[in-house]
Amino acid sequence: MNRYISLLAAAAIGLGTVAVAATAATDNRSSDTKAAAPTASRAHIQNALDAVVAAGAPGAVLLLRNGTHRVIMTAGLADLRHQTPMRAGDRFRIGSLTKSFIATIVLQLVGERQLTLNDNIERWLPGLVPAGAGITIRELLNHTSGLFDYPNDQKFLQKALRSPTHTWSPTDLIHVATAHKPLFAPGTKWNYSNTEYIALGLIIEKATRHSVHYELNQRIIKPLGLRHTSFPSGASINGPHAHGYLFLGKPPLQDATTWSASFAGAAGGLTSTAADVDRFYQTLFSGKLLDSSQLRQMESAVASLPGQRYGLGLEQDLPSHYVRCSTVWGHDGDFPGYHSEAFASRDGRHSIVLLVNEMLPMLSPKAQHAVHTLVSTAYCSQP
Repeated sequence: MNRYISLLAAAAIGLGTVAVAATAATDNRSSDTKAAAPTASRAHIQNALDAVVAAGAPGAVLLLRNGTHRVIMTAGLADLRHQTPMRAGDRFRIGSLTKSFIATIVLQLVGERQLTLNDNIERWLPGLVPAGAGITIRELLNHTSGLFDYPNDQKFLQKALRSPTHTWSPTDLIHVATAHKPLFAPGTKWNYSNTEYIALGLIIEKATRHSVHYELNQRIIKPLGLRHTSFPSGASINGPHAHGYLFLGKPPLQDATTWSASFAGAAGGLTSTAADVDRFYQTLFSGKLLDSSQLRQMESAVASLPGQRYGLGLEQDLPSHYVRCSTVWGHDGDFPGYHSEAFASRDGRHSIVLLVNEMLPMLSPKAQHAVHTLVSTAYCSQP
């Protein structure tokens, strides 16, 4: 989930919070390296990471890779109540980075001729989406379908805030979206919609006769050895993890760690670590998950937000937008309590992964600026 999930803040005002000791995050840090980054550069980057916490984020993990050289830095706290320092291997809910995984599976199925990008929703999910015969799989992948983004429904958000552990079925989420009129005719405009990837998850299940969880495991998680990546359906995060926090208008922060992953499903339900996320994108851009023609399709981008283009489950960020020194590919995401970013050079040689245990839209403007400065500074500081 990302972008419009900021509506959670407005929807939640007045609903109350779960008390958590909002003690200021301390300067705790650790590292996990294959090879050391240059000393001066690393100190400069660590200062920029610390600035994110100093500006109000509970904690963060930053991974940088230059070829085979990798460094992971941390700052702040993974658990405010127990004052647990952030650890390099902590699991996070990675939100809309999930979309890159889902799009990869769809393109693998295209390569296997189990479906095509020109197939329409009605062919695979008959009767589920009004006028689904006019919406193609490609338009679902690149956010040009016109389908309403279900987290923008205020009644839905209010219910999710009151019952964060509620289990939502994918059809529940699509029904929330289709209660609203389409935003535009398919293929005529661009608008980010999580609904599209919920539908893609159902199409994967229909085409393969397996669950999305099974396909993620068999096609990506197990082959790549992503031992700390999972696609939970409920509210628990297995293994060492960072607690996620929501700022709902006034202190204290609300611990959102047990928010049900079904809230996001195939649009943003994955849990992972910085190292696993980096391995996925490195493998993707190396051509080991998709053949060259499928990867070119994934990178066939349309204009989206200023300074950005959007492909099939991939963002292309231009130098004028975010990472000032280079065009990068990847994705960003938000899930209640968590923010994630993963970007790489087209050849996959240079990469950055940032995980924060608070949603970006709920951070103060100063903290958001610190995040943006960190990402550009850290990526561009690599030799």
